[in-house]
Amino acid sequence: MSLFHFASRLLGASALLFVLTSCGGPAPQPPAPARVATAALPEGAFAIVNGVPITRQDVELAMTTGGHKSDTSLEAQKRVLDKLIADELIAQEARKLGLDADPEYQESLARLEAQSDAFTRQALGQAWFREEIRAKAKPSPEAVRRYFDEHADTLRTEVHVKQILRKSRAEIDADHARLQAGEEFEAVAASRFEGLETGDRAPWDLGYVKSTQIPAAWTEAVATLPDGGVSEILFNASGRFWIIQVVARRVNPDLTFEELAPVIASLLEGQAVEQRTASLTEARTSAASIKILPAASQLLPRSPVEDHEE
Repeated sequence: MSLFHFASRLLGASALLFVLTSCGGPAPQPPAPARVATAALPEGAFAIVNGVPITRQDVELAMTTGGHKSDTSLEAQKRVLDKLIADELIAQEARKLGLDADPEYQESLARLEAQSDAFTRQALGQAWFREEIRAKAKPSPEAVRRYFDEHADTLRTEVHVKQILRKSRAEIDADHARLQAGEEFEAVAASRFEGLETGDRAPWDLGYVKSTQIPAAWTEAVATLPDGGVSEILFNASGRFWIIQVVARRVNPDLTFEELAPVIASLLEGQAVEQRTASLTEARTSAASIKILPAASQLLPRSPVEDHEE
C-alpha cells in the first residue's frame, strides 16, 4: 500500500468519526487500549483517550520534534496536547480498520522497535559498566602507594623520544622501508616537514617524556629499546602509526609520590577495568545460551577486514 493510500484511509476514518459524533449518530465503539490500561496510568498523565494515556513525555517529545522549541507557552502546549488527542483517535480508528497490519506500517514499526532496543542495550550497558566495572575498579590509597614504592625508579624515568607519525599504513610502510634500507631516522622523519628553517625545533623530536605520558602503544618498545634504538611499526585502534627512536634516558629524582599518585591511580584503574571487563564478559558469554541462526550468514556479509586477513 502506498503512503498516499495509507494516509487517505486514515483521513477517511477520521472524517467518518467526526461526522458521526457531530450529527448525533451512533458513535463507534471505543477500541481496546493500545498502550496502557487506565488502571495502570503513569503519574501525571495529561489526558486519557479511550483508556490510552497521553503523558507529559508525549507532549515534551512533540514539542521538541514538532518545531515548537521557540514557543513553550501554555497555549502552545495545549495545542500540542489537542493534536496528540486527535492523532490518538485516528490511530485507534486505524486499528479498528485493520490498518496496523499494513506492511509499510509494520516495517516502520520494526525499525523503531530496533532503535528502541539499541537504545536499551546501550543505556543499560553504560549503567552496568558504571556499577559493575568502573565503581569496583578504583584502587585503594594503599594500592597506589604500594605501586609507587615498587616502581619508583621506573616512574621517575624520563625518556628522550623521536617519532615518525603517520595516519596511513601505506605511508608508515614506506618510511619503514627507507629505514630498513639504511636511511637515518632524522632524514626520514624530516622528509614529511618541508620548509623548516635552520634552527627551528624539529617537530618530530618530543624531548624528554615522563614515563606516565608514554602512549600505551609505545610501552613495550620504550621498555626494551636500547638508547639509540629504533622500533618496528607501532599502532593503536585510532588508526595512528608510529616508528619511534629512544635517544636517551634519565631519572628525575624530583618527581614525588604526591605528583605521581593521580597518574598511578588512573593506571591501576585502567588495568582493573580491562581485567574485570574481560573476566565478566567471558563468564557471561559462557553461561549464556547463544545460537547464531543460518539466516545471519545471508544478512551479514563478510567485511573487507576479514577478507584481507585471510
